[in-house]
Amino acid sequence: MVPATRRSIGKILGIVAFASLGLIPLWLRSATAADKLTINPVAKFGSGNLKFSAAMSCQGSNCHSKAAAAAPPAQSGIELTIWKSSDPHRMTFTSLVKPDVKKDPKFGDIAKNLKIADAAKSERCLGCHALNVPETLKEAGPAGEMLTLKEGVSCDACHGPSEKYFKVHSKVGWLDGERKKLDHDGLLKTHGLYDTKPVVARAEKCVTCHLAIDDDLVKAGHPQPIFELAYYSDFKNFENLSNHWRDPGGYFGAKLWAAGQVICLRDAMTQLAARGAGGAPADSLKDAYEQAMGHYGVFKQLLAAKAVAGDAAGMDAAVAKLSAAMKAASGKDVAASATAIAAMADKLAPIVGAYDPDKDPASVTKVLAAIAADATLAKDNGLHGVEQQALAINTLYLAYASGKKVADAEVKATSDIIAGLFKSLDDKKVDPDYTKALSAAAAKMPK
Repeated sequence: MVPATRRSIGKILGIVAFASLGLIPLWLRSATAADKLTINPVAKFGSGNLKFSAAMSCQGSNCHSKAAAAAPPAQSGIELTIWKSSDPHRMTFTSLVKPDVKKDPKFGDIAKNLKIADAAKSERCLGCHALNVPETLKEAGPAGEMLTLKEGVSCDACHGPSEKYFKVHSKVGWLDGERKKLDHDGLLKTHGLYDTKPVVARAEKCVTCHLAIDDDLVKAGHPQPIFELAYYSDFKNFENLSNHWRDPGGYFGAKLWAAGQVICLRDAMTQLAARGAGGAPADSLKDAYEQAMGHYGVFKQLLAAKAVAGDAAGMDAAVAKLSAAMKAASGKDVAASATAIAAMADKLAPIVGAYDPDKDPASVTKVLAAIAADATLAKDNGLHGVEQQALAINTLYLAYASGKKVADAEVKATSDIIAGLFKSLDDKKVDPDYTKALSAAAAKMPK
């Protein structure tokens, strides 16, 4: 399938090396937004007594660095090779040591402005830029290799401490067999394995470091991260990058998009609540509000189309309360309303996770058309509205084209039109021609 756009990492809104500096996971946030907590990467993985291996432990001709990928459904075998050569997570630690100040000079001042002597040694920064665990939780690999910060966001950072599953997972079919007996939490508790196949669990893992950010980091020069799970999970959307995993075909992109949006909505609202409760300045509060509403603006179409069951009217009412609180400039009321919406999104997460667009392809077309026809997203939510609208149209159209098996020539023609929506993201502002580009894209959407 021909992707709609190919963009270099870092171009869209200045994201640094795809990962973001110093983000605080929402499950570790205190009630007081002003409190700054360091990140414990072990916390997500249960008891915290399992050991982590170096990425290089996964190399070998019979492991994850084969010369060629195996045919599905067998394991690919070249995951480590791809991760080493073209996965941006490999370079996350490097961006702390050598920030790209040529592209954006302010990156060199972030640590200085935060009064951090060395970002490469800061617990706050390392939580998202590397797998930072105590020496006592590091296990030597087959050749004696040990985990180092230089590996960046390596295998165990996303898949969990490999002490228990390292040997057994090499048997073809082992994981599929375990999945039949254990759910996601069961795999984590029994084997230390964080399964990224369930789409909500994947969204939870990715959004931890790719959305919420403390206000002082933004003030220090750190870009406000943006995220859309399906778009950023498909590295073909970027230059010279490849995925080290394989996702299903068909309409799967729509399923991944939906899971990402419900988690992004929850965490964007939680970010907004933290800024409201913490007395963030008006511009920071407005930015967080527009980001949260950008996610809501596209997610609500899932409910409106009845693609997933949910209280659309109840969420609309809660959002109306939030908008009123923003107009009244009441941080306390903003925090209360945003917290309520986050809780609603959290309850919807498992329902959205069960959404199967392959069984309901008409829902993809309906949601896509509704998002493309919405002229209010950019008007009401600025660049954040454009972000989620453009990314959603891109993702959902490609999911439709994949599921419907649309000819490549037609996909390319439509993708070229969709690409016009991204000019605002490249320019970091809502361009005057965005409405015209949106109308052109909407006219090309399947009916």
